[in-house]
Amino acid sequence: FKSLTHQLQQLANSCSNIHCSQKMSQKIPNLTSLTLESSETPNQLKNVSEFLRKIGMNMDTKDIQRVGKKLGMPEDEIYELIEPNYHLLKKLVENKKGNFQRLSNLMNQIQDQLNNERIKELTAIALASNNRDALGALGNFNLSDALKSAQQIGGQEGENKMVSCLSAGSGENLLKQWFIHRKDLPETTKQKVKELAKKMLIELGIYYSRARLGSSTTGPVPINIVRPYSIGDDFENIDLEETINNLLEKGKKLDHIEYDDFYVFETAKGLRTACFELDVSGSMTGDKLTYMAISMTMLCYGLRKDELGITFFESDTHVLKELDEKINLEKIADELLSVTARGGTKIQSALEWANKQFKEHSNSREKLNVLFTDAEVSDIKEAMEEFRKMRSLNVDFILVCPENSYNLKEAKKMVKAAGGQLLTIKSWNEFPKLISDIIKSGLVSAGTTENRNSGERLFNSFDSGI
Repeated sequence: FKSLTHQLQQLANSCSNIHCSQKMSQKIPNLTSLTLESSETPNQLKNVSEFLRKIGMNMDTKDIQRVGKKLGMPEDEIYELIEPNYHLLKKLVENKKGNFQRLSNLMNQIQDQLNNERIKELTAIALASNNRDALGALGNFNLSDALKSAQQIGGQEGENKMVSCLSAGSGENLLKQWFIHRKDLPETTKQKVKELAKKMLIELGIYYSRARLGSSTTGPVPINIVRPYSIGDDFENIDLEETINNLLEKGKKLDHIEYDDFYVFETAKGLRTACFELDVSGSMTGDKLTYMAISMTMLCYGLRKDELGITFFESDTHVLKELDEKINLEKIADELLSVTARGGTKIQSALEWANKQFKEHSNSREKLNVLFTDAEVSDIKEAMEEFRKMRSLNVDFILVCPENSYNLKEAKKMVKAAGGQLLTIKSWNEFPKLISDIIKSGLVSAGTTENRNSGERLFNSFDSGI
C-alpha cells in the first residue's frame, strides 16, 4: 500500500489532464487509510506514518488512533504519530520515557523545530536527570551544538558525560556527525570524539567485513585448470563436473574409485591484488566520507591476507596504504577520520601509483582496480596513457560514479581505454555493499570467460552507465 499510495500521488501531480488528476487525488485519502490499516505491528505503523508524512500525505487522526489502539500502543506513542512536536520531545526527555532510538527518530521528524536554544534546553534537562539515552540522541543529532551546550551547562564534567553517551546507536550516525562538525569542535574535545569515532569505525569495518565479505576473499583461489586429486588437496576444490565425466569415461564402479579419479581445480600462487583510488575533491562531506571510510576499513580487515592498496586524490595524491604494506587498522582508521575534501581533481598521478603497485609489488595473477570519481577531471588527456597501461597489465578495471552527478562522456573514455566497466550508485549507504560485491564477483577470478560473464551479471544488477 505504501508504494501504491506514493505512485498514485506522483501520477496525480504529474498528470496533464486536470479531470484525471482530480479523480486520482480523490482516491488518495482512502488509499492512505488502507496503508495505515495494513500495519501489523506498532513499528510498522510508525514506519508507515513517518513515510506518509515525509511524502506530504495528510493522514486522518482517527485512522491513526484506531489502528494504534488495535495494535495495543500506549496513548503517548499514538499522539507522537499524530503530531510529533518539540513539547512532546521535551516531555519524553523530562520523564525519561523514550529510549535512544525513539528519541532519535522524533528529533529527525521535527528537526526544523530544533534550534540551538532548544538543544541547549534539552541538554540541561538530560544532564540534570542523567538521561543517557537523551544525551546520546542529542549528540547524534547535532554533535557540535550538543557538546557546546553540555560544556556551558555542566563544564568539563558535562562535556565528558555527553562524549561518553555518543556510542549509543549503530555508530554510522556518529561518523556522519564527526565529518560534519569536526572543524567546529575545540581541540581537546575533538581528540576525545575522534578516539570514540575511531573505535566505532573499526568495529563497523569488522562487522561489515564479516557480514558482506565473509571468509571467501582470502587465500589461494581456483583458476581454470584441473588436475587429478593428490593427498592433502582441499576437498572444496574438487570439480564435480569434471570428476563425474572422468568416472563415466572410465566406466568405474563406486567401490573401484580411487583418489586420483577425482579432479580438483588448480589454485593460483599468490593472493588477490586490489587497488582503490578515491576522489576526495569537492564537497565530500557527511554521508560520502562516512561510507567511504567504512568501506575502506571493511576492506583492510577483510583483505588483510591479500594485497591491498588505497590512495586518495584531488589535485594531489595521498597514499593510505601500499600493496605490500602490513595493515594497521588503528593507523588506517585514524587517517580515514582525518580525510578532508580538497580542491581540484587530477587523476593521472593516482593511476600512475596504481600501475606501479601492480607492476612492482604484486605477486598475484588476479589484479583488480577500482576507481571512484565523478569523472570531472582536469588532466584526462595525460591520464589516458595510464588507463592503457593498466589494460596491458591485465588488470580488471571498475569505475564507480555517483549516479546523480558525473561526467558520462569522460567516464566512457576511461572505461574504454582501460577495457573496464562503469557502475553508478544512487545512495552513499550502498557503497559498502557495492564494493563487497565487486570483490566477491567473478571479475576477480583469473579473467576466465566464464568468470567475466558472472561479473557482468553482477554489474547488471546495479545501474550501469554503459
